[in-house]
Amino acid sequence: MAALPAGPVTELDLMRLFGQADDRPAVIHLRPGEYRTLLRAVTAVADPANSAGDHVWWNWGRMPPGISTGAAEPTTVAVAPFLVPRLAELLDRPLDSELASVGARQALLAVLP
Repeated sequence: MAALPAGPVTELDLMRLFGQADDRPAVIHLRPGEYRTLLRAVTAVADPANSAGDHVWWNWGRMPPGISTGAAEPTTVAVAPFLVPRLAELLDRPLDSELASVGARQALLAVLP
């Protein structure tokens, strides 16, 4: 956990919040139904009642996915770039992804005085 102290923000402060300088998410375009497929798969693995999830290496945090959607099914998702190959495995197809133009670190810097 990290927080920004009052006063000027240093590079060290930013590294505590964002572990890498380039933290842009990868944007993946989904086909119809794939969002629900991914959500079901990741939620099932992260479920603490599913002991098989203990053996999935990328499930270290045991956290269900953080989602926020409208009424329509999303056609894109933004994820950490290292997750793109995992999602491709879950969907059983190669995924094309592109890095977003801005990451969280850069967005925060843009609003700080």
